[in-house]
Amino acid sequence: MHGVVQAVTFRDRRGPVPLPAAKHHTGRDFLSLLLKDASVCVSDSDHNLDAHMMFALGLATEAYASCQKDCIVTSACDGHHNPGSLHPLGRAVDLRTLHLTPPERAQVFNQLKSALSPLGFDVIWEAGAGATPATTAAHIHVEYDPKGRIFWNLAELHA
Repeated sequence: MHGVVQAVTFRDRRGPVPLPAAKHHTGRDFLSLLLKDASVCVSDSDHNLDAHMMFALGLATEAYASCQKDCIVTSACDGHHNPGSLHPLGRAVDLRTLHLTPPERAQVFNQLKSALSPLGFDVIWEAGAGATPATTAAHIHVEYDPKGRIFWNLAELHA
């Protein structure tokens, strides 16, 4: 129904490193951070997902898990996007929402927006085909675009 879903893998010096499966509280094994299919690029010879986005995906995974749902990335460094998009720079991802109920969508969106906006992220609800020229389905768009907001603080300032 939602297409093939594959587990996210990252690379280190030895090659691909799959993330370990977690045990869902219902007892079923699952990976809570998934790519919709092999077309989703998080890293290749031309693109790498920005470290800030990895942080955002960790928080997104927690937000989806609070609804007992998987966080499914539908686009990262890949795809066709609007002019000026941060996707090709590895600073934006799109997250599937079709498997969430309307209250769950609101909960996940609000949780991400309140946690990420102060750190320099834009969290945008793209309501479906036509929301922007390149939007084909409703989703949550997350991008790192600090515009003066501070992600990193120096520990010595807080001592």
